[in-house]
Amino acid sequence: MKQYFLIQLKRSTRFFSDNGLNPILGTIFAPLLFILISLAVISLNYGVYFYSGITLFITTELSEINRNEFLKNCFSRSSYIKIRILENILIILPFCFVLTYKGYYLIASILTIASILMSNINFNKINGFVLPTPFYKEPFEFAVGFRKTFIFFLFPYFLAYKAYEVDNFNLIYASYISILIIVITYYNDIEDAFFVWIFNMSARKFLLMKLLTASKYTIMLCMPILLFSVFGFPNKILIQCGLILVLILCITFTILLKYSAYPNRIGPSMAKILILGFFFPPLLLISLPILYHNSVNKLKIHLE
Repeated sequence: MKQYFLIQLKRSTRFFSDNGLNPILGTIFAPLLFILISLAVISLNYGVYFYSGITLFITTELSEINRNEFLKNCFSRSSYIKIRILENILIILPFCFVLTYKGYYLIASILTIASILMSNINFNKINGFVLPTPFYKEPFEFAVGFRKTFIFFLFPYFLAYKAYEVDNFNLIYASYISILIIVITYYNDIEDAFFVWIFNMSARKFLLMKLLTASKYTIMLCMPILLFSVFGFPNKILIQCGLILVLILCITFTILLKYSAYPNRIGPSMAKILILGFFFPPLLLISLPILYHNSVNKLKIHLE
């Protein structure tokens, strides 16, 4: 049982190194980021219920029947029960810590009891069910990424609703930044060279296809926020159109950055440039021609 949790810990630290981050720094800053986001969500009206719903959703992911059948085959009955109870508690503990700090003792207690009870419940995913998306026509980042992250889009859309309710345009900024963070993760995976080679087109056309697809789908994801703003902030529509253009610029930079290093992952220094570029877009504009040239040269090996 101890070995199981050591493996899970190693997988968690490997996540940071796989994404170009120092595992030690990631382990330090990830909890701080979690606390800041949690406090921001709970501070919203009815945010505590949204926060609790996310907590329960995460624990249900650990109750997937195939996953738990595998654990039953690897461990004795008593060890399996201990593992399931302990991992549910470990997952829910940070959320309960924040709820307790904010004074929601009853909700924290209910979530703890619910997580323990759910450790003995398995959920079977619906066989053959595929979440329908509007992103199925072009491969592959948005179709795959949206199915993995669709639940997280409740957060930026909830922020947009709250911005309209409390008349706070700053929440609109936060909702667009949330969209950007989610979409950028879609380009974290490096596809096999075969899935680039199969496209019968030049490197320049391949990049253009990727950029147009990302722009179109990003605008689609931003439309609910823009619609809220039509009623709440009609005099700031042009500002939001500018924000959407900045998002597209950042995602364009991400795509070119990905293929400029292809088939390797981008380094942490370039990731920092992307973050800085969101707050200072001219930095991205300066970098785009260089990244485009490097991306074309990298892709020519596989496409031409």
